[in-house]
Amino acid sequence: MENNTEVSSVLTEPTAKITPPTIAKHSSGPGWVGAVTLSLVVSLIVSALTAYIYDIKFAQKIVSVDIKGYVAKQGEDYMTGKITETEFRQKFDHLENVVKAIPANKAVLMGDLVVRNVQVIKP
Repeated sequence: MENNTEVSSVLTEPTAKITPPTIAKHSSGPGWVGAVTLSLVVSLIVSALTAYIYDIKFAQKIVSVDIKGYVAKQGEDYMTGKITETEFRQKFDHLENVVKAIPANKAVLMGDLVVRNVQVIKP
């Protein structure tokens, strides 16, 4: 019988008033201004990094190779006897290797064509 009394007393007792949780007007977190500021800072950093990597790896650049001057100098050295035929051939192999080593994102122009503001590669 005691169990019935406890159950009936629990059921007959007035229930506590349940109130919904209140939302604080001023939270201790950064708020929307902080979130927007953080978003802007992260966006600027990512944008700058993307532009930098694009410029280094993918953007087309123009370079110049002074082939005509190089060939003229090597021919002159060979004709005057300053270099042997073997050295002459090695110099042209070196020229070929220099041109092949230029990255794919660089457009190569002849050195005679360029007037200014272009990097000139001398083998």
